[in-house]
Amino acid sequence: MKAQLLLIVAMASFLHYSSGVLGEEIAQSMAEKSVLSGNQLSHLSNRRYVDPKGFFKIIPPKGWRIQEYPQDPRGKVAFEGPIEGVVLRVLTNSVEFSDVNELQNWCETVGRQRMEYFDSKHISIERITFNDMPAIRRTHQAQGIKFFLIDILIDKVDHNLQYSAPSGKYASYVDLVMKSMETYEPVHRVLSDKEAKEHYVAKNLRMAQIAFENGDNDLALDLIKDGLKIMPRHPKLLDLQKKAVNKDSR
Repeated sequence: MKAQLLLIVAMASFLHYSSGVLGEEIAQSMAEKSVLSGNQLSHLSNRRYVDPKGFFKIIPPKGWRIQEYPQDPRGKVAFEGPIEGVVLRVLTNSVEFSDVNELQNWCETVGRQRMEYFDSKHISIERITFNDMPAIRRTHQAQGIKFFLIDILIDKVDHNLQYSAPSGKYASYVDLVMKSMETYEPVHRVLSDKEAKEHYVAKNLRMAQIAFENGDNDLALDLIKDGLKIMPRHPKLLDLQKKAVNKDSR
């Protein structure tokens, strides 16, 4: 299970940068027999979660544990379900593009490559309409975990919603998670150059940490080097660089 949890966290970082509203995968999942009763399906929290960084609002499932990341400059939160590995995550990140066509192209190229890095199977990527907004929907499976992602582009900020769960538990919570996702409200924010740089470095740091933990030192060092070009004195990047170099020299 520890390896699966690491995979879920890694996917949340690496994959981040109606028309049958949620598409065939969700329609199929919703058709599966769910352990949730009709009454339970309405069990969303009576309190709206407001991102302290000011990027979004969402009503999470009732009783799910809230994991915040105050040291990360990006809008970022995880709602952890009653069963280990069942998680709804939200991550906002500054990107260089401002058009949904460019977002789709990124998902179909770089995003797909990152899925394949984790040996993902059954990869699906397509444009949909989500909450009356153009969006990109991605689904895939890796190491016994099923993933469902929505990407929405607002003012050069990618709003990424990700549901992940062990394959055997995915259908049990998908309806509830979809109801929560439908309450999502992105906040229009134009980032300053300083904020955009902070997002870029935070993303590289997290991906480098995961690559290092996964034993991929070359990738970790490349990501660290890229981040240090923006913030040469970033203490966490420098510390991780030292660890990666020392590991390589053994």
